[in-house]
Amino acid sequence: MRIAAAALNHNRFTLFCVLAVVLGGLLVLRSYPSQEEPTIPVKQAVVYAENHSLALLETENLIAQPLEAIVEQLPEIANIYTTVRAGTAQLRVELADNHPDTDAAWARLRTRLADAELPDGSVGPFVDDDFGRVAVATYAIVPGEGYNWGDTRLAVREVVDDLNTLEDVGRITVTGLQPERIVITLSREAIAALGLSVAQIADLVNADTATGPAGFLPAGGQRIEIEADGRLQDLDDLRNLRLPLAGAGAVALRDIAGVRRETVEPLDTAVRLDGQPAVVIGVEMQPGTNVQLFGDRLRDRMRNLAAQLPVGFDLAEVSFQADVVTDVIDGMQRTLYLTVAVVLIVTIVFLGWRTGLVVGLSIPITMLGALLLMRPLGLDLNQVTIASFIIALGILVDNATVIAEDISRRVSGGEAGNQAAAAASRTLGTPLLISTLATALAFAPPIFADSLSAQYMLGLAFVMAIVLLISWVVAVAVTPLLIQILITRRHTPEDAGPGKVASTRPEPWFLRGYRRTLKLILRVRIPFAGAMIGVLIGALIAAGNIPFSFLPPSDRDQFQIPFEIAPGAPPEATLQAVQALSAFLNDRDYNPDIVNHVAYIGAGGPRFILGLNPPTAAPHRAFFVVNTGDGADIDSIITRVRHHIETTMPEVEAWPKRFSLGETDAGTAVLRISGRDADTLRAHGEALHEAMTQIPGTLEVHHDWETVIPRLRADVDEARLLASGLTHDQISRTLEGAVRGAPITVYREHGAQLPVVLRTPEHERSNIEALGSLNISARDGQSIPLATVADFALVGELSVIHRRNHKRTITVSGRHPDITAQELVNRLQLSIDNLLLEDGYTLELGGEIEESAESSAAITEYLPHCLIAILGLFLLQFNSVRRTAIIAASVPFCLVGVSMALLLTGMPFDFMSFLGIFALVGTIVSNAILVIERVDQLRTDGVAPYRALVDGATQRLRPIVLTQLTTIFGLIPLMLAAEPLWRSFNVVVVGGLIAGTLISLGLVPVLYALLFRIEPPAADTDPTVTTRLRAV
Repeated sequence: MRIAAAALNHNRFTLFCVLAVVLGGLLVLRSYPSQEEPTIPVKQAVVYAENHSLALLETENLIAQPLEAIVEQLPEIANIYTTVRAGTAQLRVELADNHPDTDAAWARLRTRLADAELPDGSVGPFVDDDFGRVAVATYAIVPGEGYNWGDTRLAVREVVDDLNTLEDVGRITVTGLQPERIVITLSREAIAALGLSVAQIADLVNADTATGPAGFLPAGGQRIEIEADGRLQDLDDLRNLRLPLAGAGAVALRDIAGVRRETVEPLDTAVRLDGQPAVVIGVEMQPGTNVQLFGDRLRDRMRNLAAQLPVGFDLAEVSFQADVVTDVIDGMQRTLYLTVAVVLIVTIVFLGWRTGLVVGLSIPITMLGALLLMRPLGLDLNQVTIASFIIALGILVDNATVIAEDISRRVSGGEAGNQAAAAASRTLGTPLLISTLATALAFAPPIFADSLSAQYMLGLAFVMAIVLLISWVVAVAVTPLLIQILITRRHTPEDAGPGKVASTRPEPWFLRGYRRTLKLILRVRIPFAGAMIGVLIGALIAAGNIPFSFLPPSDRDQFQIPFEIAPGAPPEATLQAVQALSAFLNDRDYNPDIVNHVAYIGAGGPRFILGLNPPTAAPHRAFFVVNTGDGADIDSIITRVRHHIETTMPEVEAWPKRFSLGETDAGTAVLRISGRDADTLRAHGEALHEAMTQIPGTLEVHHDWETVIPRLRADVDEARLLASGLTHDQISRTLEGAVRGAPITVYREHGAQLPVVLRTPEHERSNIEALGSLNISARDGQSIPLATVADFALVGELSVIHRRNHKRTITVSGRHPDITAQELVNRLQLSIDNLLLEDGYTLELGGEIEESAESSAAITEYLPHCLIAILGLFLLQFNSVRRTAIIAASVPFCLVGVSMALLLTGMPFDFMSFLGIFALVGTIVSNAILVIERVDQLRTDGVAPYRALVDGATQRLRPIVLTQLTTIFGLIPLMLAAEPLWRSFNVVVVGGLIAGTLISLGLVPVLYALLFRIEPPAADTDPTVTTRLRAV
């Protein structure tokens, strides 16, 4: 090729370019953007609205369904998951995977929702489109004794304000800061005796604390604004407010009411660090930032801020992605260095130390050149791209190895070094380019696929394409030059050159053995081809015993504990249960490997890894994140924690487990039943729940419709209401004021506004009789007890209704530690068949089974396009349908090795195994291309067809075996490393290469002989001991 000739003719410029690439790559590497996981858009948002005057079914009908109807109007919406509780509706909106512009979609969603018509008193709807953003670090601020939440709020605000000035900082979130309010507790009986009403007191307090502009005063050519300031300076100002009585005189508020500061009830969210109240700050960074450098700056800043906190405050690190990334990168670098060493050893053993060194030099040149191209493409260093480099290591040396081996063979055959170098690049450049492009195309489907998992693996496709193409340039331009400089000038045979006779040398023993075996196979080519087809069919049948999964669980030094108690329990009960579990986790005698833990009560906290899926917010729920020491046996800790909860906390349902690498929990079987009637759905769900619990060893079995909870309903008699002169609004306000408290003004403190509310004392709202005696002021001033117009009834009500795409849906889930989710569903199949779902009811599989199917479908959708492109490359090179058919026919036989490898290792076939098969395609076709190209070249040179077939396959044995060995041995370090994401990928590739290469070395020549009708001679007396290796 002209590239090789130009590189050899302009050798100094070529070396200058190589040096520039190396130095440029090293400079870029110093501050290259890095993070733990790839940055991918989580195309989800949460829509939230509430109206606490509505019951469950009213909330579903008047809030949830109207919001669903509006959201559904947007064509880019794929799924709507709705959670309805009495007074609140939360919609998790999911965009279609093929919709790229999330910001524009959320803007349109907000515009549509602004026109939502909800009942009076509704709050919202609000849209949270930061649902999927990941915090690179989370810190907990623990206030000391004697500090209230106002003091904590001030300390947190100062920390956040300071962090906002940090270079490359992104959004900062605060979780667990308890909202406070000022509660004025009034006895209605006491104030009635003074001739006052709640409404009057509310008006008087609000009037005496009003703040606002009162006009302007001209003075000295200026206009001075006048402010009427009734601002409360402290709680004593409020307590000392004088309230005029109906007759003469006034009374201080403290004499008729209690005034105190308290947290808002019911509890919204709270955080506990090792059982202590805390506030968690989540810190995000700007895209394209090196997380390790940012982490160093952040840690230094937090160290300084910790010293500035008030005395008694503590600051603790909860999660720190920079450390995780450092561990991942350090581990990957160790694997990378080991892989480089393995590849060098293999090439040196087969090609000699000088040639092996030249091939080894192609590794840093290629990888540093890849970094220079990756940077403008926005590809960060993360566990996917780093692993892609390691996977590419064994493949990128293939091109250089083939070129180096061919030059070595030519020099050994008598050619001059410069001629051998030029000829090798000229004859092999195009075949290697075709095989390189075919391998890159085999990795290409994730580039076009729309699923989240495919986008997660996008870096693999891009890195492989970049590395492979650069490796081809290095192989045809740089490798011949380095060999010419370092080897051939020192080792040129004396008889080499024009007019010289090519030397002869004995054929190595392994080539002689392969030649004899190949001749035998060619004599029984039809039975051999039939036997290979039988082996393939047998492997596919055996593959039916391989379990299926999606992605493995994470091996982070952390685990999670989703946690809940009975719905309807007071928030204090959730806190007590959390404190009980925290006490056990803090016991270092039982749990010496636990470093610390944080519990998020009522919510899930900031997302600090992409795969985090905390439970939907609810007062009876909590979510624990437990940090363990390096190398801790997390599975045994999880087992110990589970046993403690099951034996000592019967009121708690908890599911301690590892984090997952995918969107859904690894290994969890999820089944959804959708339909109209709530009772029917619940019955079907409980039947599935019972069936799943009957499978021995199944863990964490539950459904998401919880239990029925009591609800106190005030049934208003319309006739009595009309006679009394009262209204429904007065009744609602009276009940809300008595139970929740009625807001009347605000108390300003350190930039925060605390609502001031009026509420009746505990004894006047603690039971039905007390509520019935609440007095309501009629228009004529008469006080009318609530019981005269309403009857109270205690009824049972569902605590929650879940909906999916406009249909009520109950979800049953569970997992088994020894089998995959698909196997668990298979064992449930009889129970599923016995459900006898009525018309209008459907059952679907969710969780990792659904995610796996969607991801595989998204990739396979574009697989035919890539295969057609690959076939087009073969036709372009060979201009032959038969040769293309030979290459295509060799590909499926790699599945023999795939099946054997997975069965022998006991690993499931998962999404990464699926990608591993794509990786095999390019490597297997490269083998076939090299064999066919050499056979065709020999036939072009006038060699008899049978002899050309045998000689061509034999001459390509060493480069093929060598390239496959470098790939196989290069992947072994990554396969043995602790990274769970890549284990099945490497097992598939290694197994497929071993079996696929062995089969291809026999099958490709056999198919060539069959399709081109090449017959072995009647008496093959071909001398093999001293056969010369022909040069092109």
